[in-house]
Amino acid sequence: MKMKLTNRIALIGVLTALNTASRVFLQFLPNVKPVTSILIVSTIAFGLSFGLELAVTTVLVSSVLLGFGPWVPLQLLAWAVIVLMTWLINRFVPHHRLLLTTLWAFVSGYLYGFLVSLDKLMFGHVYFFTYYLAGLSFDTLHAVGNAIFYPLCHKALMPIFRRYGGRLHSTENIRKGETPGKS
Repeated sequence: MKMKLTNRIALIGVLTALNTASRVFLQFLPNVKPVTSILIVSTIAFGLSFGLELAVTTVLVSSVLLGFGPWVPLQLLAWAVIVLMTWLINRFVPHHRLLLTTLWAFVSGYLYGFLVSLDKLMFGHVYFFTYYLAGLSFDTLHAVGNAIFYPLCHKALMPIFRRYGGRLHSTENIRKGETPGKS
């Protein structure tokens, strides 16, 4: 069952608002937000293009409230890579397991931190690694936050996504003749 365009737009709007609100209201907790977890769950349920659209709208809308800067393209890159990797993992791993995707959510916290730090490479490798290592504690907070938020988001959102026509893009769908990630 394919999601209607109006439902898709509405769902992206609601999830963007949820992601933006979490980024604004949880500012006091550095890097501990459900955004990455929501992106992962959404990509698993609705595919690559939905996940990418949600990532872009989340970054752009939240940047209106939190401010634009040189970090915005890197946030777009980081969450796009996480969405793409989520789609690939989900496509090629035979069975969807909550533990595996929770582990991926944890790892993606470190991946995000690494990717948003890439702009420091223009100052040299030493500066980049010094900067990255200094921020590793924040990446750890992001990773741990993802490991806590992912199972909660999965449990809360998957039933809603199924009502919206979401399907788990897994090898089960391949066996049924569906193409994973087509949305």
